[in-house]
Amino acid sequence: MKKTCLFMAAFCCLVPLYAKKATMPQWVQNYRTVFPNSEYLAQRGSGGTAEKSKTDATAALSRYFKTSVNANLSTTMTSVTAANSTEEKTLVVDDVNVQSEVELFALEYTEPFYYKAEKKWYCVVYMNRNDAWQHYKPQIEIKKNSFNDLYKNLENEPDYFSKAGMCGKVWRSATELLEKLEYGRIINPKEEAAYQDERDKI
Repeated sequence: MKKTCLFMAAFCCLVPLYAKKATMPQWVQNYRTVFPNSEYLAQRGSGGTAEKSKTDATAALSRYFKTSVNANLSTTMTSVTAANSTEEKTLVVDDVNVQSEVELFALEYTEPFYYKAEKKWYCVVYMNRNDAWQHYKPQIEIKKNSFNDLYKNLENEPDYFSKAGMCGKVWRSATELLEKLEYGRIINPKEEAAYQDERDKI
């Protein structure tokens, strides 16, 4: 009995010496190397709990989308017109903002990691650009078809006053499509480039 107790005591003392410390994942220090921008959209979050680190990462990705789309829309919706030899700058829309909530999809998360030195949890949320595009493309297609139908009707309308009345509806459809295209450009710029004809019409 005494030998057994001594053996157990020695075993308990040795276990901590051989126990492996949790290895810090590479993405904690530099998530861009693990999730390169060419293939992924990713943001890192942190918090006092594992769940809060996931929420913080998701919020960061949402802000990235909204900020980028707002900036791109404001740039796109600014046009320059020329009348004869005199150039005149005309601001079509001076304050374009995304009104709808950012819809995130095809999201994946790393396993939250607790960094003891900082007493924080870390997590990365990411989406594969190709997978996300497959999820998002149908939304662009719906807006594209609606815009093209309205645009075609506008072109074919012979009556000037009727055509003028249709412009507002076409413009609203164009801005809705443009917002979808800007999201698409962020997700996968190579695939979004196929909609250049629609951008040229807008």
